[in-house]
Amino acid sequence: MQATNERRSMRERALGLGVEIARAAAVDLAGKALSFAAIAVVGAFAVLVWTGASVPAWVVFLLIVVLIAVAAALLRQQYGSASAAGEESDALKTELRRNEQYSGLVQDALDALQRVISGDVGGKIDHYIEQAVLEPAQRILAEKPADSVRLSVLLPSDSDTERWSMSWSAGHSMVGRQKYHQPIARTMARHAYERRESQYWGDVEAQTDFRQNPEASAPTRSLASIPILNGDHVLGVFNAVSAEKDAFDDAEQKFLLSLAGIIAVAVSVWREGAWRDGGEGSDRGTN
Repeated sequence: MQATNERRSMRERALGLGVEIARAAAVDLAGKALSFAAIAVVGAFAVLVWTGASVPAWVVFLLIVVLIAVAAALLRQQYGSASAAGEESDALKTELRRNEQYSGLVQDALDALQRVISGDVGGKIDHYIEQAVLEPAQRILAEKPADSVRLSVLLPSDSDTERWSMSWSAGHSMVGRQKYHQPIARTMARHAYERRESQYWGDVEAQTDFRQNPEASAPTRSLASIPILNGDHVLGVFNAVSAEKDAFDDAEQKFLLSLAGIIAVAVSVWREGAWRDGGEGSDRGTN
């Protein structure tokens, strides 16, 4: 239902943009017509002067200046409107392409999860989370210029439930992931974990309780933290971080929220050992 509403909204925006482009084109043509009319008037007065008609030369000169100035101003304005409409059209095309990528990945991840759970493929849930969800999502989100996006699934460690374990990730170094064992109470992710609500900070440096991880492969500037829920029980958090300020817009935050729902199902199944090759326990969380 949400996807249908989003598509309807995009169609309405596209229709509105089409009307705006048509309006800009019509006004642009009107500006050109006015400029031609100005030329015709100037030509007519030139003929009158040439034939010796009693028209003061200064009147003709003043009229020429006024007409040329008006025509130039209109043309600049209308060409500017057409250019702005063209830029908005390009932005809408980019947004449509991104939404198609997001929707496609979410659908592919759901299909893959169903196949893994049903045993149609030989993959395991823990491999699925990284290969079918985190890694493809990280590649899409990192397409923006000068952006460094890292994704991770944090679960309380089995050996110390007061500390996080980075159980799965994409974009993080293997060494950083293995060494990650931060106290939950000292991380920004605790807000999503404790409140059971998604949290987003466009600039974590503005938060007084934020501390950079000295062992991280890149500094963190933006952070989206989403709780991984199984009913009323919080399993952990799904984090998306970027080295850029305000890195995740509304569409990307909705995309991350959709992924968190899929991850929640996968982690729940993995925890319960309810996939085809069951019996592996939950020691993945002890990295």
